[in-house]
Amino acid sequence: MILATDHYDSDGILTRIPHRFENVLLDHVDCIKTDVDTRGEFSVTFTPDQPRALFLQEIEDGKSGVIRTALMEILALASIVCTDYPDDGIIIFASISNFIVNGDLPEGTALTGEVVKLKDKGNFVRCRGHIGTATNPQLASGELMAFVISKAQLADHPSTPKIVDIPTLTHDIPIDPSAFNKAPEMVVCDQLRKPYSDGTVIGQYRYPSTHPLTKGHFPGNPIMMGIMQMLAIEDVCAVAFSQEPAAIGKMVAGQCQIIRTDGALIAEIKNFEVEIKADRAAFSATKKVVFRESIRPEDTVLIYLYDITIT
Repeated sequence: MILATDHYDSDGILTRIPHRFENVLLDHVDCIKTDVDTRGEFSVTFTPDQPRALFLQEIEDGKSGVIRTALMEILALASIVCTDYPDDGIIIFASISNFIVNGDLPEGTALTGEVVKLKDKGNFVRCRGHIGTATNPQLASGELMAFVISKAQLADHPSTPKIVDIPTLTHDIPIDPSAFNKAPEMVVCDQLRKPYSDGTVIGQYRYPSTHPLTKGHFPGNPIMMGIMQMLAIEDVCAVAFSQEPAAIGKMVAGQCQIIRTDGALIAEIKNFEVEIKADRAAFSATKKVVFRESIRPEDTVLIYLYDITIT
């Protein structure tokens, strides 16, 4: 039985999420509360004339499409819109599970999807969702876990990061962002610190204070988007493998740690899969992403890929 339905257009969405500017990746959300669950039905379209065009890249023959990890952000935003939390609260995403992408989303294609709020436990919120188009109804799916905390609590309880060993760095090879098929600001790898060998490769990235996404994520409290950390894997794979003929058309799989240069473990991305194409890499799946710490402007991190297989 439907108990209530709330309709949110683009203006209404802004009343439900802290994101602004390029970071608003939704056009419409219907939040439907039933006696069984709460679900959100949403839609969005990406076109080159929008601020969110920053999330577009060339996918083939001059055609543009949406950066694949942005599909997970869409699910996260729809989940926030349909979650009740206090006015002084903020939702912090702790993990992503079972994220799968089946192909590309061309620009101008109407995207629709649904998120379902699963059973809450304390301050933790769990959701799962899927995204599709008319021609690819199973484009992407994934699950999220987040926790609700007041802004005062967040300020009063600084985290104590887990410190890990810095992997051995063997090179300092600068990366030219203009060589990628997307906006240079969306290239999340500045340097190759260890080329691929022995199942490992390491990239490095400094999150600049001038990055356009600092304005909208979040206003007055800039934090690097979690999906940008996943995008870093894609970019390191593009640098390491997209020019290797033996890797073209294959899948790179492995594990990843995002490590700040002081040794703080920022995130763990487990069992990732990245498709290697002739001119780019394309994120395809991950079993689990655990976010431990935030990346703030001017932080420098290492993208450490290990246990790599190519099939």
